[in-house]
Formats: sequence, C-alpha cells, structure tokens
Amino acid sequence: MPVNFGAGINISSGGLGVNIPLSAPTGIATTLIGSAVSVAFVPPPLNGYPAISSYTVTASPGCISATGSSSPVVVAGLNGATTYSFSVVANTAFGSSNASTVSNTVTIITTVPSAPIIGLATAVTNSTTATVAFSPPVSNGGSTITLYTALSSPGGISSTGTSSPITISGLTVGTPYTFTVRATNSIGIGSTSSASNSITPTTVPGAPTIGTATALTNQTTATVAFTAPANNGGTTITNYIATSSPGAITATRTTSPISVIGLNTGTSYSFTVVAVNSVGTGTASSSSNLITITTVPGAPGIGTVTSSGTTASVPFTAPSNNGGTTITNYTATSSPGGITGTLAQTGSGTISVTGLTAGNTYTFTVTATNGVGTGSASTSSNSVTISIPKPSSINYLVVAGGGGGGWGNTSPAGGGGGAGGMKTGTASVIACTTYLVTVGGGGSACSSSNTKGCSSSISTLGISTCGGGKGGSYSCGNGASGLAGGSGGGSTYGNSTGGNPVSGQGYAGGVGITGVPQNGGGGGGAGGVGGNASSSNCVGGGGAGGVGLQSSVTGSAVYYAGGGGGGGGIYAATGYSAPGGSGGGGAGGSKLGSGVSGTNATSGTNGCANTGGGGGGSGAYQSMSPQLAGGQGGKGVVIVSWSDSYSTATSVTGSPTYNHNTGAGLHVYTFKCSGTFKI
Repeated sequence: MPVNFGAGINISSGGLGVNIPLSAPTGIATTLIGSAVSVAFVPPPLNGYPAISSYTVTASPGCISATGSSSPVVVAGLNGATTYSFSVVANTAFGSSNASTVSNTVTIITTVPSAPIIGLATAVTNSTTATVAFSPPVSNGGSTITLYTALSSPGGISSTGTSSPITISGLTVGTPYTFTVRATNSIGIGSTSSASNSITPTTVPGAPTIGTATALTNQTTATVAFTAPANNGGTTITNYIATSSPGAITATRTTSPISVIGLNTGTSYSFTVVAVNSVGTGTASSSSNLITITTVPGAPGIGTVTSSGTTASVPFTAPSNNGGTTITNYTATSSPGGITGTLAQTGSGTISVTGLTAGNTYTFTVTATNGVGTGSASTSSNSVTISIPKPSSINYLVVAGGGGGGWGNTSPAGGGGGAGGMKTGTASVIACTTYLVTVGGGGSACSSSNTKGCSSSISTLGISTCGGGKGGSYSCGNGASGLAGGSGGGSTYGNSTGGNPVSGQGYAGGVGITGVPQNGGGGGGAGGVGGNASSSNCVGGGGAGGVGLQSSVTGSAVYYAGGGGGGGGIYAATGYSAPGGSGGGGAGGSKLGSGVSGTNATSGTNGCANTGGGGGGSGAYQSMSPQLAGGQGGKGVVIVSWSDSYSTATSVTGSPTYNHNTGAGLHVYTFKCSGTFKI
C-alpha cells in the first residue's frame, strides 16, 4: 500500500514514487433534464499518476451527488422549485483533485415523470392474471412518483402499484396481450412506456357436460357420453378422463364416448368426466345416471353323476359369479347326443336328464342362465354307462282260437262259432326267466263236421284261455257240443239252443229257429251274447255274433274275440233265402255270406285270424245237397307289453312281432304262433 508524504512524494511497494497533484476539472456546464441535471466538464490537462478512475458531481444545496467515468454526469433526485449549483472533482487511487469552480445555477422545474422502462410481462399459470415488470423513469418530474399504472392491450385492463412488478387480473383466456406502464407524481401522469412482450393467459378447461352412461351387454364395460366444455382454458384440450364411482376406475379418450372397462358385475356405478389441456386437469362434470353391470353367469361346479334306468342325475353347485343378476335356470347337456335337462332355480341342485340310450356312455356339462343369457359350461362330469333295468311286471292279452261255424243243409242253417276265450291284465315277472307261450288254432269247419277252437296260454304264469265253442250244425244239434270261450250259436236242427260259455271267458251263443225259415243263432263273443235267429213272414236272418272286447295292451285300443254270425234261412215255397247274421263287433267278428232271392245260400266266412273270432255259420241250402261248410274259427293270439323305460326281451322264439310304441312308451311283442320270451 502506498504511503503518501504530501504533495509530490509517496512510497509504494515498488519504491519511491512521485505523485503529481491533479488540477480540477474545468468548463463546467449544466443542462436541465426534468428534475435531473446533466453536468458537463473538461477533464484536468494532466492525469498524473495513477490515472483518473472517476468523476464526482455534487449539487449544492443538499450535497446530492452522482459519479461517472466521463463527462457528462447526470444528477437525479433533485427537488423541484430548488436552485442548484454544481462542482466536479476527479478521483484516483490516491485521492481526489480539488473541486472545480462552481457551475452556473439551475432551478429545478416540477413536471410529470418521464416514461418508465418496460420489463418482462409474465402470464401466471392457470389464471387470468399477468405480472408486468418495469424500471422507474429517468426523471420523476421533480416530484416523487406516487403510483405506477399498467395497461393491457387489447382491452385496456389496468392495475396500479407503487413498485415493480404490477399484477393485472381479469384477462381473457386464450387472448394474446401486451402491456405498457405510466408513472404518476404530484403533477400528473407521465409518459407511457413502450409495449411489453406478448403473453396469452391459459387455465385448466371448464367442466364437460355429462351425457348418458350405458352398460354394454354381457360385458364389464360402460360407455360414458359427454360434450366438450364451453371453455377450453385458452389452449387445446388434449384428452378427457372418465372416473367411476365407486371404485375410481378411470379411462381416457380424446372424444366422446369413453369406454370404462374392468367394472364389477352386480355393482351400480355413476361417472364423472374431466378435460385436460397443457395447463392441467379441469373441474369434473356432474355425475352421470346410474348403471349396473350384468353379464352371463360364470360356469357352475360339476358334481358326481349317477344313473338309474335311462335317467342320469347331474348335481352341480351355483357359480360364484351370477353375472350381477339372478340366475333363472340351469341346463345339463349330455355328450354324446346333446340330450338336455333343465332345472328352474337360482342355487345349487341336481338336474335329471331322461331319454338316454341303454349301453351308451355319457358325460355331462351344466350351464347357468340369467336375464342376460347363458354362461359358459362347467367342466365335464365323470362318465356313466346307461344300463336299463328289467321289468318286474308285464301287460298281457291271451285269446284262444275261435270255434268253427256250423254247416247247413236244405232246411237248417248253421250256427255261428263262439269266440275264443279272452283274458287280459298284468302279471309279475322275474328277470332271467323264460316264459312259454301257446297260441291256439281256430276251430275247423267243413260240410260234414266242425270243431271248437284251441286254448291259448302263458303257461309259466298260469294264464290260459279256452277255445271258442263250435256252432250248431245240420246233423250236430245245438252249439253245446263245444262248451268253451264264447259258446257256439244254436243250429236249426234238433235242439236249437246255443251252448253255455266257460265262466269269465265269454258269453252264450244265440238261439236258432227250428221252423221256417230255419235260421242259425249267432256265436257268443268275449263282450256279449250271440244274437238269436229272427223270422218275419216266413223270412228271417241268422243271429249276429256276440261283440268282442277292446284291449289296449299294444298301446292302441283293438277289438278281439268276436262271435261268428248264424247262417240265413230259406223259404222252400218261394225259394227265397234270408241273409245270415253279421260277425261279432270289432276285429273279432266274422261276416258270413247271405242267401239272395232265387239263388242258393253261401258258406260261412272265417273268423278273423289272430283275434280268436268265431267262424260264421253257413246258410240253408235250397237243394238237399251239397251241404255248405261254416267258416273256420280265427286263430288266437298272445300279446305281452311293458314300459320302454325297461329293457327289451333278452331272447324270444316263435318269431313274435316286436313293436316299440314310442307314443305309448311300450315294448310290444305279438305272438301269432307258439314260442317263448325271456325277460
């Protein structure tokens, strides 16, 4: 550090030096600038050592000073209506020069401030506000600045403050603005600054308008409709966010509607929507309508399947997810075959699947159905093989052969053959047992003799029926010669009374007429007596055969065991032959031929085969010969049947006819010849 020993001599770190004294600046001149004064001067002619570093100008009165590196130096902050003079000194590292001579006097005139110096305008984030920075004006106009005013363009929105920066509010989002600033003192408002940089206020968007929320069918998804907000915050909306309540599950999209996925079935939801721009996320819309998510049910649990006959029992447990709505029914489906069973309930249970085929092996699946639809299937069950049980009882029809019709001659007409005995009902059977069937033949008929029918039976069950009695003939008297089943009808020869039947298997035959026209009586049927011969004015007809009985052993109602009709008479004086009687009712009756005026009568017709019908009696013949044969008795029949929920016969002989009557649900075996069947 130099040590100064007075004018002209000093010691420094470099040794002894010479300090040449500075002369004062000269040529002092002043210029009034508002409330400031610019002071010009001429530097000293010799700087000396070290060099001049600055100049200081001092006002008097008040000793208000300002420093500068060169001429001129501006002295600000002077008081208005005050007269000042100024002096200048030069400054070095070792000190200052003598003061210059005093300048001329200058009186500060008070006026408005000059223009402030504009700074940076800044938009406040997410608001309609901006801040405007500035520097004070060079001149305060000789009076203290009391206020600064910032103005927007466009809009002329103003805000005031006593210092920088000034905050301006109430701007419009999305509008570009510039700003100017003015200063105010006691005299008035000063000049306006230059315009600031441009700024654009932006905020978060307004709230969208909520639309309709819709649950998609059989999905855990809802769509949420909305319309864009009127205010986008002054910048482009980039996306929208929908939020569920409850759960706060969200989804994003740039347009309406928004799909919200992953919702829970059975839960009711409402939704709100917000808009997002570069500033941030806006306020939420109002809540949407409520929706409830529903789907088809989940898969039930499968249990262990069992079978009985052609039916399977399929147990299941209800699915853990009912799809958000009540389950109405369950369906079990077989594989193979696709045979189904349904159970209408909401919870766990067991479904019966019927109509399965014996010998087939099946597995099963179960599905649940609700108001939305049918859900996915369970896993497959265990396999079951269908074995059909054997029947423990059967239906039976046993009909014996019908009796042969009586033969006639010139005067007498033959009586009708009786129907075969008939029994029908149910009987217990034992599995793996063979049952013997005998089918009786019909009675013979010829011009000289006739016979009764033969018995039918299921001997293993102790069921048997007697054959039908033969009809009375020209040389055989009445029908009593063959008591069995429905008895034969009486002849016109000798005793004309019809025979009596075996108890419980038929009815008596009709009575013949021994006089003109000598008609034969009808044979007894399983359901009624044979008709008596009739006569009127020496003309008459044979008696009708007794009606048969219906049986539904095959699943359909059919008549069996009708009696044969009696032969027609003849009136010898005129040669007129009366008609024979009709056969018994239904399929069992035999309809015989009848005489016609001027011609000879015909032979009797046969009883219907495999119904046990009696043969018809022949008509009376006009000449003594030939004698006319009656009709043959119908062969008997044995029919057995049982429910088709049981197995068919294990084996049969005798070639019975098998029919599966699906409408009646029966296995039906019809024996027209003797044979066997095994359960």
